[in-house]
Amino acid sequence: MKDYRHLVQEEINEWKKIETEIFKNGIPWWVDLRRAKLTGKNIFWRNDPEKERIIRGEEKELLISLATQSGKRILDLGCGSGWLSLELGRRRLEVVGVDMSKDRLAIARRFLKENPYKKNFGKVKYVAGDLNKINFPKNSFDVIVTWDTLHHFPNFDEILIKGKQWLVPGGTFIVFDHVGNRLLKLSRKILEILSKKHRSKIISYEDVLGRKMIILLEKYFRPKIFKTRLAFPISALLYLLLSRDVFLPILPFVVKIDKLLCDSHLFYGEYFFFYGKKK
Repeated sequence: MKDYRHLVQEEINEWKKIETEIFKNGIPWWVDLRRAKLTGKNIFWRNDPEKERIIRGEEKELLISLATQSGKRILDLGCGSGWLSLELGRRRLEVVGVDMSKDRLAIARRFLKENPYKKNFGKVKYVAGDLNKINFPKNSFDVIVTWDTLHHFPNFDEILIKGKQWLVPGGTFIVFDHVGNRLLKLSRKILEILSKKHRSKIISYEDVLGRKMIILLEKYFRPKIFKTRLAFPISALLYLLLSRDVFLPILPFVVKIDKLLCDSHLFYGEYFFFYGKKK
C-alpha cells in the first residue's frame, strides 16, 4: 500500500477535480445545504440536492438537531467544504471545522462570507490540519460531529482517544459514516467498467475498518442512538436506476423500504448513525 501521506493527497486531488467540475452546474449540497442547486438531468443521487435530501435528509436533520441540543461549542471533524459547520453556525453555535484540504476550506470560507442567513448567526472558524496531528486543549468542546469522514482513518482508535479528551465530561459525539459493503463495492466496480459512468477513484484506505468503527465508538462513548441505512438491495437499486429523474417520485417509498430492512435487522446498511455520550 502507498504511504498514508500520498493517499491523503490523492483524496484531496480527487475532491478538487470533483468540485471544479460540479461548480460549473451550480452549488452542491455539501457546500451550502440551504442554497444547493444543480442544473442538469439524471444527476447521480449523492450529488443531486433533492435526491440527497430525500435519501439522507432525515439523518442530516437529526444530526443538526442533536448537536444543537447538546451544547454550544462544536468541533466538526473533516468538515470538507463546510456545509455542516455553516448550518450549525446558523443555529447560533460556536463551531470549529477541521479539514486537511486547503482547497476545500477556501470554498467553505467563501460560502461562510457569502452566507445570506446572518441573523442570530453564531461563530464559525475553519482550521487546516491533519486529524492525526492536530490537537486542542482538554474539555474544549461540548459536541464533536462528523459526516462521512472517519472511515478514511485506519488509526480510528487514536482519533477517538483524542476526541474524548477534547470533549467536556459527558460530552457528545455524533457520527454519520460509511462502513462499506464488499459485495456492493465489487458490483459497483464491475458496473463502472461496463457502463463507464459515475467513475470515481477508490482510495486504497477507503472503509479500511468496516464495522470495527462501531466497536471502537462504543469503547469510548455510551450509545444513545444507533441505526444503519442503505441496505445492499436499496443501495444497488440507487446505483443502477434511481439516479434517473424519472424515478424521483418513488424515492420516498424506497427510503421507507430501506428503513424497514435496516431497522428490522434483515440487512446491515452501508451507512450508520451514531449518537453517544463520553464515558
